Amino acid sequence: MDNKFWLIQRGKFQDPKEKVLISYKGLICTDYMGSSEFEWETLQDSYIIIMDNIDKYNLYGTGILHKNSFDDLLVFCPKDKMDDVINELHNFCNNPYTLQEYAQLAEQTQIWNANNKDRFAPIVKPDFWWEISHEWNFMCFFSGDTRETSFLDILQFSYDHWWIKLSSDEKEELLKNAYSKAQGF
Repeated sequence: MDNKFWLIQRGKFQDPKEKVLISYKGLICTDYMGSSEFEWETLQDSYIIIMDNIDKYNLYGTGILHKNSFDDLLVFCPKDKMDDVINELHNFCNNPYTLQEYAQLAEQTQIWNANNKDRFAPIVKPDFWWEISHEWNFMCFFSGDTRETSFLDILQFSYDHWWIKLSSDEKEELLKNAYSKAQGF
């Protein structure tokens, strides 16, 4: 892949009140970054594509360490994109470039260049990022505590209790819509 990241959704891990990945009551509470991820159903479409390809996704270590905890930045992506995603994450953390919204990822890593300054300092620093454009479509977060297990358990729960129960026609319609909108990225 020659393209750089563009549309990264920030989020924060929390103690889930419901067994869902993204929600104010779920494992990840997302930052409001504008309306496109909600009005155009970009998060939903990205999640649908992941559910349809869940057998191709896995968690991988990147070797990018958190600046304070030394936890590894983990990436959840398809195996065939793993090298590209990890290489671009290293590139982005070494030489941050402009995204549609500020990710605040590079600053939390040990490889962050100390000469770079935060563009702004939100009250709550994100600890989850989801590149929701169709070309990349990966999630990443720093390891630690029970994050990996909670993350994978909730994805499996979504697959088992939602995706697998949809009819072929329902899946086909959801995927058709998701992929048709994804072409605009």
